[in-house]
Amino acid sequence: MKEAREAAASVPIQSGLALWVTGGWISDGSVSKTTEIVHADGSIEDGPDLPFWFHLHCMAKLDTDRYALTGEYTSEFGEDPEERINVVGRDWSNVYIYEEKTEIWDEVTM
Repeated sequence: MKEAREAAASVPIQSGLALWVTGGWISDGSVSKTTEIVHADGSIEDGPDLPFWFHLHCMAKLDTDRYALTGEYTSEFGEDPEERINVVGRDWSNVYIYEEKTEIWDEVTM
């Protein structure tokens, strides 16, 4: 992977030929909203950003081009890593749905 991640989530994509790895804590100790797609041949590309900085979260495939995301997230960060505002959300009733065709995240409240 391009960036080491801890407490990230992943889900198989492209008929199991790739793994979409999302969020997590990265090497500087911050929470990431970036994603990476790891292909079976070992190549890695940047994936779509998450709607917030997620860690300790869950991803699930819903159908051919939709994925669900829920879990613990951080909604704000300051510019200076030493002075970050860490507003953690733990409301598991909020689910975000990503549609591959439109590349859009939609929030669904359960």
